[in-house]
Amino acid sequence: MALQQLSGINTLMYYGAAILIMVGFDSSLSVELSALLAFGQAVGIMISNPLFDKYGRRALMLPSTFVAALNLVLIGACFLDINRFKWGAVVGVFGYLVAFGMGLSSGPWIVNSEIYPLEVRGVGNAAAVTTNWAFNFIISMSFLSLCNAIGKPLTFFGLAAIAFAGYVWLRVALPETKGLALEEIQALFEGTPKGFMPVASSEGDAEGGGGGEGGEGDQEAGPAWGRTRGPGPGTEAGVVTKTGVEGGAPVRTYQHSNAGSLNDTDGAVDDGALLRGPGPE
Repeated sequence: MALQQLSGINTLMYYGAAILIMVGFDSSLSVELSALLAFGQAVGIMISNPLFDKYGRRALMLPSTFVAALNLVLIGACFLDINRFKWGAVVGVFGYLVAFGMGLSSGPWIVNSEIYPLEVRGVGNAAAVTTNWAFNFIISMSFLSLCNAIGKPLTFFGLAAIAFAGYVWLRVALPETKGLALEEIQALFEGTPKGFMPVASSEGDAEGGGGGEGGEGDQEAGPAWGRTRGPGPGTEAGVVTKTGVEGGAPVRTYQHSNAGSLNDTDGAVDDGALLRGPGPE
């Protein structure tokens, strides 16, 4: 949410007409052009919204951030000789707004609605919105002062540097949440073994390491033991799941799923099928 504001979107939205006046257009034409430029962002948003569930969050947010950064570089470069390249600056502003609308506009709100565990979702979303508006205030209040203090080219180059840094950070840290259940998204941040998802363990599982025959022996420290689960609608027959106690602390239970959702876990547990040995990696 901070990146969305620090990449400069509301400097161009709030000060669009002022920027066009800096470029060299008269006041009336600047207002008309700023309305047209804002329409560019709306076009980007309308195109991208149905694509988030088709291609994924990363597939839209990463190129959106990168192209927006390139256009900020173009705007800054045009301000080095604005009398010669004023239409290049207009193209840069329009390209920035379309690129921003294609991913970085809606994407952060979509991801923030998905990534928080249920028990802290309200606090998480409140913190995200507060962060967004706080940086909105900071960037919009400082834009004109920065233009006067360090010049317009350096101001836009600085915004571009933030956007490029944000692109690298998103590429490394942003998980793909397309098509995942909320529990699966939570598992992305908990180091769940690849191909497995956490499922709630009963109190007996936590205390007895599986609840069936041999459960008492499963309480010893060391790798958690596994057990098989029957063929529920979303599970594979005989797939080993991982549960028990490790080092005196309950170990989270994992289940392999074909359907990609934790809502389909109706298979019966075969408590007699406890397996000695470490669970799946």
